[in-house]
Amino acid sequence: MTTGSFLIVFLILVLSGMFIARPFFTRSNLSGRSSSSIQDSLIAERERLLSAIEELDLELDLNKISPKEHSRNRDLLLAEAAGIIKQLDNQKPGQKTGKAQKQTPA
Repeated sequence: MTTGSFLIVFLILVLSGMFIARPFFTRSNLSGRSSSSIQDSLIAERERLLSAIEELDLELDLNKISPKEHSRNRDLLLAEAAGIIKQLDNQKPGQKTGKAQKQTPA
């Protein structure tokens, strides 16, 4: 091989090494997620739980599950949903939760 070929191969190796090593030299967010993505996931979880409660009520109405099973599962889902709603309420003030916030007149 000629000198030009060696230079090209060397350049490709250096660029490949830089590409592979780049994640080790960049700063990453310590929490791993931004606050808006955390809030979005909490809102999605709240909606999922509320939908599950609605489905559970429908199954009771259609006599697919017993009232005892409905009561037990509904209580579990409500407790989990309450925890998610508390987490959403504890978000920093000024962050919106997806709903319009009321403004009080001064």
